[in-house]
This record gives sequence, structure tokens and C-alpha cells, in this order.
Amino acid sequence: MGVAINTKIDTFTNNGFINSPGSRQWNNGIWISSNATIEKLVNNGTIKGGHSAIMVTSQHIKTVENTGIIHAEGEWGSSILLEYGGFIEHIINTGTISNNNVGIGSAYG
Repeated sequence: MGVAINTKIDTFTNNGFINSPGSRQWNNGIWISSNATIEKLVNNGTIKGGHSAIMVTSQHIKTVENTGIIHAEGEWGSSILLEYGGFIEHIINTGTISNNNVGIGSAYG
């Protein structure tokens, strides 16, 4: 696990390198889980995950602004994975969102 978020955050900014190597479901660069909301997630660096780079489970992000790299290598994950009703309202991407399988995906609702 790279960064696990389970609280409300107004702005989360990554200017460096967040990495969680491996191929299991919990190998996510950033995991937004229960009781978490993020108004704005800004990535100017690299977010990398073995399963997913950013996983949003049952929660939401209002805006993702990416000028960097969001990359996941998971066979069953996504660069940005929305699970169990998780959602993102706006994505502003002038960087790279890549994956060996799915760039942005939804699973389980």
C-alpha cells in the first residue's frame, strides 16, 4: 500500500513519487476508502501501483488534475479504479494515464 486515505481532504498534492509494487488487490499507489472524500487530487509527479495507481472504493474525488504520470501494471486493475460506487466528478489530464490493461475502470457497481 502506498497511501491510504480514510478522511476528508480538501487538496492532496503529489509532486514526488508514490509507488506500491506487487500484483495483489491492496497494491495501490493511493487508496481512497471508507469515510474519505477528496475535493481536489493534484498529481504533478508519478503515482504507480502494482494493482491500481488510484483506487476509489465507495467514496469520491471531486476533481483529479494530472500533469504527471498515473500508471498501474496490474493485470486486473486500472490506472484509476472505481469500486463499489466510488466516483470522480472531473478529470483534467494533460499528463499520462496508462496501464497494461485498462486506463480508467469501474468494478462492482
